Amino acid sequence: MLNTAATIGHDTIVANFTTINPNATIAGGALISESVLVGSGAIVLQNLTVAENSVIGAYGAVVTKSVP
Repeated sequence: MLNTAATIGHDTIVANFTTINPNATIAGGALISESVLVGSGAIVLQNLTVAENSVIGAYGAVVTKSVP
């Protein structure tokens, strides 16, 4: 589910059952696996992978390395 005001960059892959909350930003080339929750205002930098069943926190959370 992609919520209002979320931003997803070019060449990003978002798998099934993933929720991207309002004001979240996912830079280009990222891979967001199944059943991931990206919190409101969180940022995922480019060319990273977020593994299945991961939870990325809300405002102030910045993913700088791939999440195993």
